[in-house]
Amino acid sequence: RKFGVFGINLTLKSLEKDSITIIEKELDEFLKSFLENLKKEDFDRVKNKILKEKIYDALDPVYSVFYLTDYLIYDDPYLKDKIIKSIKNTNFEDFSAFYKIYLKNSRTIFVTLKKEEEERKAFPEAIHILLKNRILYEPYSKNGLSQVFFRALISKKIEKIIEEEGFQVKTYDNPFLPFDDYYHRRDFAYIRITFPSDNREKVKKFLSLLLNTEFDTLDLKKAKRDAIFAKNISQNDPYVRAWEEFENRLFKNELKRSLYGEIPEIENIKIFDLYEYSKKIFEKENMIITYESDKIDSLFYKEIKSLGTNTQGEEINLNDENFIDSVKLNLKQSYIIGGRVFSFKEKKEIIPYIALSLILTDRMQEIIREKMGASYRLSSGVKIFPSKILFYYEIGTDKEKIKIVEKTMENIFEDLKRKIDKEELEIAINSFVGNMLRRLSNPETRSFYRGFYIYSGLSHDFDKFMLENILKVNLKDIKKIAQKVLSFENFSKIYIE
Repeated sequence: RKFGVFGINLTLKSLEKDSITIIEKELDEFLKSFLENLKKEDFDRVKNKILKEKIYDALDPVYSVFYLTDYLIYDDPYLKDKIIKSIKNTNFEDFSAFYKIYLKNSRTIFVTLKKEEEERKAFPEAIHILLKNRILYEPYSKNGLSQVFFRALISKKIEKIIEEEGFQVKTYDNPFLPFDDYYHRRDFAYIRITFPSDNREKVKKFLSLLLNTEFDTLDLKKAKRDAIFAKNISQNDPYVRAWEEFENRLFKNELKRSLYGEIPEIENIKIFDLYEYSKKIFEKENMIITYESDKIDSLFYKEIKSLGTNTQGEEINLNDENFIDSVKLNLKQSYIIGGRVFSFKEKKEIIPYIALSLILTDRMQEIIREKMGASYRLSSGVKIFPSKILFYYEIGTDKEKIKIVEKTMENIFEDLKRKIDKEELEIAINSFVGNMLRRLSNPETRSFYRGFYIYSGLSHDFDKFMLENILKVNLKDIKKIAQKVLSFENFSKIYIE
């Protein structure tokens, strides 16, 4: 990529003495087998997918600039067009012939990373604070207060300490980064601190200061300006807007209020409102504090954990009645979200839903994105709330293709209820487990999910439980849950057109 290097990256559970030799041999055999068994229809399918994605790249103002920078270094304003033309003109025979020669004359270089704990004097650690009842503490006519508050929290004084001590602190999602929202919900907020392990004592003092931030008019002014910008961005992003509209109908009572707030109400926020919100959101019973490190300091954790109670969130009243609605926007891209709400009592009940969503995602990608070339983003998943889950699918597509994509989804549902292959199940689960292991290697994400699982009533070690039990899911479990879940007419739907 970029420099003409064909790279394959592997994340291993462990690195044994002879792993490199074994992997090199297996990789060589795999690539030879791959080229020998590659079919023209597979090549055409992926080629079509790439060409479609190149078209969609230009539609997103953030991604279009991001991708364009790949070409600027070569000082050729037409390079992107030349590459797309080259892809269009490449046929299956040329592709196969090139790679057979390329791989025959290639050499393999292994670069490995293995943690040597005894040699590490300092290493990254993370604290995550999940704050329950985010929207519920916004007074009437102050929708957007939470957006302003968590931006104003990083005052000039706090920002100076962060820079001096080398902390990384995050209290809100970045509107410039598409899909940077897995920490971001109406029912909770967050504070995340990542720091070197030799700075623990300074982190305790910093945390105390952060939870008692003093606001001034300049902090408030900047935070309001940033919150209004985030609101405007959200209204013109089909993905964000689709979820905003879906959740407006999914939640009941106060949680129906906009996560991003309303601009006139944001403009009306005063410093007094920040202090009042601070008193409520930082109450001990609202705080779930989790800490992750390669070498846990139990005493340190005990001290910071004492700031909160680490108790489960209250059950949320979700709308389990069908709703179907569309929102007309003057955008080139469209978005579809469909979902159903289910209750659960024990954590083991969630596993088959997750496994089914993995298989559904693979089917959607193969048929809608790769064969049809009709989507720039799509997936299926499970959103977890205390005692409830939302099983959903989402598809970004062209306005002209909404009907055919929806009909295809209906067919995918029916096909899954008729037949799921054992190999299909194994591939989906193995891929999921690999991604999970990678995620769990990062203290930053571990700390978030531990807190989130406590909030959801699944216990702090749900990741471990999920890894162990998803490998035990069999076809019988999946077929049973597919019959229960995949009733297309019972999915609530939102269309951004």
